[in-house]
Amino acid sequence: MMDPVVDGEGNSYERAAITEYLEKHQTSPITGRPLKAKELKPNRALKELIEGYRKDCGGKVEEKRVVVRKAEAEGGKGGIEVKVESSESGVLVSLVPPEGSHRTPVDICCVIDSSGSMSTEATVKTETGKTESHGLTILDIVKHAVQTIIESLDENDRLSVVNFESKSSVLSPLQHMSKQSKQSTTKAVKKLQASGGTNLWNGVQTAFDHLKDDKAADRLKIILLLTDGEPTDSHPEGHVQVFRKYLDANPSAKNFLFFTFGFGYKLNSTLLNDLAVAGNGTYSFIPDCNFVGTVFINTMANLSTILASNVEITLSGLPSSDLRVLGGYPFQVENSEFRVKVGFIRYGQSKEVVIKMGKKGGHDLVGLLKYHDASNRNRVVEVKVGSTSLSTPSDLMVVHELRLKTVDLLHSIMKLSLKESTKQTKELIQEIQKSSVYNQDYVKDLCKDLEGQVLEAVADNTAFDRWGKHYLPSLALAHLLQQCNNFKDPGVQRYGGKLFLDIQKKADKLFSDIPPPQPSKKTTAAPVASMATYNNAYGGCFDGECWVEMGDGRIVKVKDVRKGDELRGPGGVPARVRCVVKTKIEGSCTALVEFEGGLKITAWHPVRLEGQWHFPVEIRPIRWVQCEEVFTFVLEGGHTAMVNGVECVTLGHGFVGDVVGHHYFGTELVVDDLKRMRGWENGVVQLGGAERQSTGLIGRVLEATIPVF
Repeated sequence: MMDPVVDGEGNSYERAAITEYLEKHQTSPITGRPLKAKELKPNRALKELIEGYRKDCGGKVEEKRVVVRKAEAEGGKGGIEVKVESSESGVLVSLVPPEGSHRTPVDICCVIDSSGSMSTEATVKTETGKTESHGLTILDIVKHAVQTIIESLDENDRLSVVNFESKSSVLSPLQHMSKQSKQSTTKAVKKLQASGGTNLWNGVQTAFDHLKDDKAADRLKIILLLTDGEPTDSHPEGHVQVFRKYLDANPSAKNFLFFTFGFGYKLNSTLLNDLAVAGNGTYSFIPDCNFVGTVFINTMANLSTILASNVEITLSGLPSSDLRVLGGYPFQVENSEFRVKVGFIRYGQSKEVVIKMGKKGGHDLVGLLKYHDASNRNRVVEVKVGSTSLSTPSDLMVVHELRLKTVDLLHSIMKLSLKESTKQTKELIQEIQKSSVYNQDYVKDLCKDLEGQVLEAVADNTAFDRWGKHYLPSLALAHLLQQCNNFKDPGVQRYGGKLFLDIQKKADKLFSDIPPPQPSKKTTAAPVASMATYNNAYGGCFDGECWVEMGDGRIVKVKDVRKGDELRGPGGVPARVRCVVKTKIEGSCTALVEFEGGLKITAWHPVRLEGQWHFPVEIRPIRWVQCEEVFTFVLEGGHTAMVNGVECVTLGHGFVGDVVGHHYFGTELVVDDLKRMRGWENGVVQLGGAERQSTGLIGRVLEATIPVF
């Protein structure tokens, strides 16, 4: 035992073991009587005896090495199934975990950069290129992100906080996230003030030492670094080499997972990415406050579904030369054994590795799977792999070759000229579109990532230097590790299992419901009334009090438009209204983007300015406004409406391309759903919300429960 607890009847348990047991049962394993985790109390007397024994042993207790037999490895309860298929050109290794039904208890240490630069305002761009803000600083946004993390945890989880500027300190010790602990930790974080330099390594080392010194070794330990810029401390060897030396000197710390989050545009993103890779974690780019929710909601869902870390697969039977692993996974060949490290595996999400070979091989493979489970125990799974030999690559292998080629390209772009980057990106797009698997939705979405944000990132030096060089490494890691890291990139929406989606949904609501931070800066802009402001997904409607231009030149209120009316469409051509679609606002108050001409519109409803499509949130700040209902239209042609002088897209428009293109709102799918609702024949339908697909993208609008006549 490391962390003994006792129930009300005097029975003692190891905390991690009984917590895991109670996630699946509601009774004591000893007495059979009802028992809940919150009823357990620390057994301090027993813990003192254990610590005394460990002290007498010199603090050295032999680590248990668990060997899992073949039955469990091949899909038994909690096991990871290993599948291999080979063709003349390569081998596909699939590691398939179970779906999972309960979140993984975690120990998290948040490392907060509280240096002077964190007092910079968190801004958004206007249509004139100027910046506006709600008075929130980057540190305000980071504090709120940490509060989101805190509220996402429960009593089975533990959290601590380290802050650093010129020096570092433990702001809040590692403790279970009870209601009282959440309140005290949140209070401590809110008191942080920005000052001093950015002694990044000191903060990181303090966090690792803090978790390393914790006596509960049987828990998954995670460190989250949140920073806005380059460190002011310097090391001749470089931060990454210093970090690696630290891990070599502290073997237990190699089992920790290290995630980095870069805020703003003045980042050393290469350093943050390299540190995350060295620490078996991921790097995320947060350019402005609009990305806080989407990144941290998905981060918590990913962390809470980790089944195994430090995963390593060893295969015997492959050719000993001319081997290459797509995507950049670290590997080595030694004594006819091929060994590749693939990071961590989450419930419900398989992990695929593609090994390219210079000559035929890959038959009758024998494998060994090593990993640390969620209780931080070493597991060695003896796997006899029945390799499937194919004359040509399967569709699954082709899909993952394309995915990993995308990862390789994203890595290469960081070293290529922009001209060559654009050329190679377009060549890969053509290869994907001509492939035998392009009919698959995932492959199409992967291609959208390349056609959209990737090509935009390398379009010119301004885009690449401002955000492209920070964004691309984050996207590469997401596709390499097969994890959803935001709500915005189409390709990553395909990652994650059922448990991930359940936790994601809960975290999404948490972020929107948490009261926003108080602005640290004085500003003329209205303060944010809900953090839903910073977590919008694509949708689209405008306030009913706005004015829309009719085909005959008249101006009427949006709420007064009826079926059969003609609106002014593109080029002044009239477009007849097929249906008015409206949504009642609960509480008559919502977050909208307000333009200078009076247009009040949802954040992700595309508008066309000077011939280019934009999301409103990218060019104007969001404000909390009084609003009874929001509206949009289905038109017979044209598919745009002039609202307060701004051209706004309407439903089922059929347009394609970046920003305006949408798999649902931009197609007949949304119109078909509306046709099945009450009120369609009369030309007015009332919506009650939207439903996300398993991919995380909106796939259906929902009818209001109150009929419209």
